Amino acid sequence: MPIGTLIKSHTAQRSIFPSAKTSKFLDLLCDGGSRPNPGTALPLVADDGGFLPVPPTHPGTNHQAIYDAVDHALDHALHIGVSDLTIELVSQLVWGHLTGNGGCKRLAGRRDFALTKAESFASVTWKLVKPPFVVNHVTVRSTRMLRRKAAGAHAPLALTASGGTGSPAHLTSTAPNSAAPTSALRPAAALSAGGGISHPVPAPPGP
Repeated sequence: MPIGTLIKSHTAQRSIFPSAKTSKFLDLLCDGGSRPNPGTALPLVADDGGFLPVPPTHPGTNHQAIYDAVDHALDHALHIGVSDLTIELVSQLVWGHLTGNGGCKRLAGRRDFALTKAESFASVTWKLVKPPFVVNHVTVRSTRMLRRKAAGAHAPLALTASGGTGSPAHLTSTAPNSAAPTSALRPAAALSAGGGISHPVPAPPGP
């Protein structure tokens, strides 16, 4: 189900579909920011049911945080066996970078890393979107409010990464450049159904 309001869309589709998979579709919203910029990067990944557990990374810029979110989204989709993936992006720069419609040379390594992962799917649709967003049946009117809601949902992750009290071991996950294991934002039942990332993923190349 779409999360943001569509502006533009670009689909990369493989000519030969992986025969081992039945069709399984997923739509994820990726965004992020850093405090300060550059500073601690706060990636954001959401589906229509809520925010996925993505820990802070550092150091990073706003755009690096968004690429961290894209990396997590791709890994999550691979982990649960998705065949056709849609990734919604609020950043026109990152959307343009991933679709060949512009970008930044400094982030070329991050783009190539993401596009290599994207080749594992039958198709990946990159959507450029704008507010309002609908997350867990709640309408979010601005990107700033979306990031605030994500930051609130990810508070346990930031606490653990900074050395605070962690969460039960069966709800922990490891992500690129994370400082420490982090707690999931959903119950274990939701994780088992594909609601979060629970496996180690490789660190992406530097900017």
